[in-house]
Amino acid sequence: EESTESRKTFEEEFLKSTFPFALPVQHLIDENCDMVKGLNHMAEGSLYLSQGCLCFHSKEKQSDWICVTIPLVDVNQIKKADKGKAIQIISTNNEILFFPADCKSSFLHINSAWKNERTRKCRGLTGLWGLERSVRQEEELRCRQIFIQPEIKTNKKQKEIWDNYFNAHGSGCEMIVDSKLSSMIRKGIPNEYRGFVWQLSCGSLQRLKMYGENEVARLLQHVYNEESSVPRKEIEKDLHRSLPRHPHFEANGTGIQELRRVLCAYALRNPDIGYCQSMNIVCAVFLLFMSEEEVFWLLTVIAEKLLPEYYSSPLVGLMTDQHIVQLLVEETLPGLVDHLQYLGITLSILTMPWFLCLFINFLPWDVRYYALIL
Repeated sequence: EESTESRKTFEEEFLKSTFPFALPVQHLIDENCDMVKGLNHMAEGSLYLSQGCLCFHSKEKQSDWICVTIPLVDVNQIKKADKGKAIQIISTNNEILFFPADCKSSFLHINSAWKNERTRKCRGLTGLWGLERSVRQEEELRCRQIFIQPEIKTNKKQKEIWDNYFNAHGSGCEMIVDSKLSSMIRKGIPNEYRGFVWQLSCGSLQRLKMYGENEVARLLQHVYNEESSVPRKEIEKDLHRSLPRHPHFEANGTGIQELRRVLCAYALRNPDIGYCQSMNIVCAVFLLFMSEEEVFWLLTVIAEKLLPEYYSSPLVGLMTDQHIVQLLVEETLPGLVDHLQYLGITLSILTMPWFLCLFINFLPWDVRYYALIL
């Protein structure tokens, strides 16, 4: 009953969220704040603090919105501008002016929060991806992607559209996000930007910024303790079933080692979930586009926020969605329902594996990416 109630609460909160990419409001600074980038007035909306970030979302309707999330650890300077009427935020990849109604009070709140975050001494992560990467690391990621879908070439026109968007809106975690981005995502993401956009859209990039990039190594220090509850046997058994035809996941290869570390680290972080079959498949695909640290934080968001109680016993979240699928199929495909009943097959037996692995194992590669976006 508690699990059902928590699922209901989550769905209610999710429906209240009109603005994709937005973090929850923890401390409202101003409800009528103007945002300006360069010489362009971008929007009027709410300015607030949330989870170590300065956030803004516009008052426009869902079809035409703007959202900005600036991790305070990435802010280099905060100062008053325009004769004390505005607050200028200069971060690693962006520079924005905010015009709150009460500039003095707003400046004090933001400046205080910024100083608190700076004292945490969380290293600022640079670059479009959010993590510093060497040329060799970037080339290795590109090689992994070529092996998985050699027949799909990057659309140069599509990449140009994304490059223009990043040039106009900034890059990294603090980029300005608007309704146009949602449309661009649905039309397809170039391989080199896919991992970054996945992290940005689900919020894992913010977690990475908050907690730093050494969480996997820190957790794995305890993996071989006798008290450790990590289900190592189950994880080892499934490692080689993860993209077995991909060269990166050959026996004892780099991919297998990375996947082992991610899954063991997550089992240590959240022993209530530990490890569940299909996590290996999901993380293996993500490792083609991201580092193991980025995949780890993306897994935390999927298992704990986007799909709550999917991977923890008694799978209440998963079973709730199976019930919804059952109702939809009964309404739209009654002939299929009759046929399955005739065969003595329950629909959920067929559909549960689809949902657990996010359809990755059951769709062509190019279609799988669109399924992950949705």
